[in-house]
Amino acid sequence: MKLITSLALASGLLLAVGGLARARRSAPDANPYFVYIVQEGDTLSDLAKKFFGDGEKWPVLLDAMPAKPQDPHKALPVGAVIQVPCIWVTVQKGDSLAKIAARVLGDAGRYGRIIAANKKALPDPNKVAVGQKLAVPKEAVPKEAPVVGV
Repeated sequence: MKLITSLALASGLLLAVGGLARARRSAPDANPYFVYIVQEGDTLSDLAKKFFGDGEKWPVLLDAMPAKPQDPHKALPVGAVIQVPCIWVTVQKGDSLAKIAARVLGDAGRYGRIIAANKKALPDPNKVAVGQKLAVPKEAVPKEAPVVGV
């Protein structure tokens, strides 16, 4: 966890403050994940539902966790760092979160997952900027996942 925190701070990432921004992004060009800081009451199954749409996909979140919780329904320690697998998408002209969700996740209705992963970058989810890089949570991401222009 010390290495993850050091990498995140070296990349100039903003920490979540006051529960307003619950996720922070790793350097998109280098990592097929984004970093999530556990908030009070978070469980693995709740986070899996938020990011992947299915609480049963919680084992995906265990891969990069140094301490492996035994019960996915038990609250995680506040402040713990979780790496959430994702594909980085560069917003193109005419894109919306629903269009990105349709192309990357196969269903426009899954745009809420993109919002959950990009709280700080999307103060208004109805406004995305051309060139903006967004994390799109994916259960299975290739080890060398590139930034994808959608």
